[in-house]
Amino acid sequence: MCIRDRGDFDDALAELEPVVALALELDETKMASRALGHVAHVHYRRGELARAEELLEQAIALARSVVDQRAMMRHTGNLGSVALLRSDDTELAMARFEEATRLASALGDREREAFWGGQKGLALAARGHLRAARVLIERAISELDLLKHSRDAMQWRVQLSRLLLDLADVTAAREELTRCRVLAERASEKFQLQFASGLLGVLESRVGNSVRARELILAALSSAQAMGASVMTSGWRAAYADLEIELGETNDALASIARALDELPEDGMSSARASLYILRGRALLGSNRGEDARAPLRRALELLEGSQKVGPLAELLIWRAELGARLGELETARQWWARARELCEPEELPLKHALALTLEAGALARAGLHDSARALSRRAADVLSPLGLTMNAPSLRRLASISAIIEG
Repeated sequence: MCIRDRGDFDDALAELEPVVALALELDETKMASRALGHVAHVHYRRGELARAEELLEQAIALARSVVDQRAMMRHTGNLGSVALLRSDDTELAMARFEEATRLASALGDREREAFWGGQKGLALAARGHLRAARVLIERAISELDLLKHSRDAMQWRVQLSRLLLDLADVTAAREELTRCRVLAERASEKFQLQFASGLLGVLESRVGNSVRARELILAALSSAQAMGASVMTSGWRAAYADLEIELGETNDALASIARALDELPEDGMSSARASLYILRGRALLGSNRGEDARAPLRRALELLEGSQKVGPLAELLIWRAELGARLGELETARQWWARARELCEPEELPLKHALALTLEAGALARAGLHDSARALSRRAADVLSPLGLTMNAPSLRRLASISAIIEG
């Protein structure tokens, strides 16, 4: 197994960079292109996306000069992965994945064809098409299992688990994540182990098991830090902040958000940065500091201008609406909540859809519009009830508190 896949990133660079230098010195262009691709992948895993993109552009130019179709396929697809994370340009990412798939098919490389099919699923998920994404990712897993490529199949099982979390299929997500953690531990796959562990922590947070959630998220955070994976570290700090907000620990949440922002690369990743500003706004709203919440939510809006990623856009609309309602702008807030629900249909992003309904119901209840509030809370219950959540789940606790206001 390549050390870059185990998560030993410094060792990987120490091994790979001399190979690139030697290959270039000997005019071994094909070798240099492929080695550059591996170096770029290490930088990608560490969250150094600008450097990864720069190296991939160099690698693809070298591959093109010697007509190395296999290297061109890999570099093109990996540029798509960088675009999806760095620029939020899902159309560009999809175009690169399509081209990589075409090249893999022409080469008769079923493994890479399956892999890029899974990547197309991630691009669809970013645009809010989660059910279609699930089909592509499950197809990739089936093909990789058939080809006995267990390591790649495990990677896509972790990605499928993340998708199942957004679809709120808790049982299926738990089964996949438990399986992935066992497989990753056996294979000494540190990167996938921390990924699966952190996602399991997010799952526990969403079902209300806060102690276990904190334990898993902090373990994933520690592992990501040890590997030097700054983007993953930032992501786990965000997950920790989300948990602390639900528990009312505003100061801890704000401190975690500040550190998470510092750990993101300076260029790109607008949607990830925006999500952290939305979290900051949520934390401030949770401590009744509505005026202070304006600035981070405004910054999130600036960062998401032109974004094609549905999740952060819907989240921003939901919490900007909550801010507006608290500041007396109820009619405008209701328009934002309606727009958020249009973006995240109940079949695709049920928890976000239910959240928009629940918060609007709360605002209407506080305004004395109990009949309208009751109707919205029933719609939220209809979305949440098939998900199999217990009353410990934050979404159901929030809905119960709103219902108490309405009926009180």
